[in-house]
Amino acid sequence: METKLSERYPVYTRANVGEVFPDPVTPLSFSLAFQNEDGLQGSELGFRDGYVRMGGFDDHEFDQDECVFLGVFGGYCYLNASAMRLFGARAPGMTAQDIDDQFFGLQPGIPPYEEQPGDQDPDKTARIGETFAWAFSIEQLDDALEDAEAMRQLRAERPDVKAMSNRELVSRGRKIFDDHFRRLFGRHLFVTGLAAVPVAALTEICAAVGRPGDTLKLIAGVGDVESAAPSAAMWELGRIAASSTALSGEFEKGVKGLVGRIEALEDPAAAKFMEGFEQFLYDFGSRGPNEWESSCATWEVEPELALSAIDRMRLSPDSASPLGHQAERAAEREQISAEISAMLEANPEVLGQFQAALRAARVFMAGRERTKTNCVKMIQETRVLFYE
Repeated sequence: METKLSERYPVYTRANVGEVFPDPVTPLSFSLAFQNEDGLQGSELGFRDGYVRMGGFDDHEFDQDECVFLGVFGGYCYLNASAMRLFGARAPGMTAQDIDDQFFGLQPGIPPYEEQPGDQDPDKTARIGETFAWAFSIEQLDDALEDAEAMRQLRAERPDVKAMSNRELVSRGRKIFDDHFRRLFGRHLFVTGLAAVPVAALTEICAAVGRPGDTLKLIAGVGDVESAAPSAAMWELGRIAASSTALSGEFEKGVKGLVGRIEALEDPAAAKFMEGFEQFLYDFGSRGPNEWESSCATWEVEPELALSAIDRMRLSPDSASPLGHQAERAAEREQISAEISAMLEANPEVLGQFQAALRAARVFMAGRERTKTNCVKMIQETRVLFYE
């Protein structure tokens, strides 16, 4: 169960992909998302869609029968660094070395980029530049919002999986992948690729005004709309548990069998907790340690994972509230933004660039989290089928 090495794009890396896909690729995921007897599948095709949409490639530059952007070797998923380097070489204001710095840093033994015939392509450079300009001009990502609604609807339409035959379960799981994954993953890669562009502009401007350390503060927490919501819900459940002697006593016994013990309690706090926990699993059950691999447990299929986190929050002081930290970061963002804007008042052109970059960074970093959430919610709808 492996892909073939690309002759045109020969350098691969576990950087980045090793963090989001740490475990081996299962045969089911390989056939659903990478390739099977019918050809290439959603992860590879979505990757291509995203980078063709950005303007960096034409589809004919890729082998039509074999994976290029993603490879599976020795069971593990790899990202094609050569293709990423080529995008860097073609993008205005970027180089292949920028990509190497991002993925490899100072890691020794990396083969140097060697320019090939056709790497330099003014038409594609212009197309990428147009995409970058578009990224600085928009207020929101409508595609991501539409997909979020589609995934909410998909969850609402989930059938009674316990009443389905094995054939029906597999058939529905495959159909969900076929109907949605390529589109969702392609949009996630498109947004993720563009999220770095306004951040680079902010980095340059902050350095120019003598405040290089403020870039991260300007974007801190911007993408947390999607990722912070589960933590906020967990925190509220932790507060309910902390306020109840009966609930705390059950948590102290360990999370194994905890749901059953709480349900057996004749206590208003227990009923309130279970109502909130059931809603939490409905809303955020797709999250977990390895959300991209459908064989790995998430909070819905293994609730003890979530209960362990809630237990830790139960023991935390009120000052540890994630909502409080989010508000602090937002206030700091606004303060620093105002200070740097004031420093740039004498240079309206750079001020305009700063404000546009700030707006775009917030749109695309939040969009990156939203498009990821859309993907993992879709995968969850297949996971519950395959687990059954």
